[in-house]
Amino acid sequence: MLAKPRALTLIGFIQVFLAAAFVIWLLFFPSTGDRFAWPVVPSFTAMFVGAGFIDRILIGYCLWRESYWPTLRWQVAANYAFLIVIFLAT
Repeated sequence: MLAKPRALTLIGFIQVFLAAAFVIWLLFFPSTGDRFAWPVVPSFTAMFVGAGFIDRILIGYCLWRESYWPTLRWQVAANYAFLIVIFLAT
């Protein structure tokens, strides 16, 4: 099998860390959603966006821990699904 480049391991780890920070921030402190990259003013919208980042944690974890590149092909569709959910939520 084709091995995954080593740089993607670090990218996956950073993705898990940042997505977990967004989950904690937006899910548990939704009143501070106006300080997000774009204002997420209603608290329920901030919580929905925070819950959407749970999927990003899973995608990053798989990118971090998987050793072979062909088994990561599903992440293209997962990234598009994540972006569509975040777009529709805001």
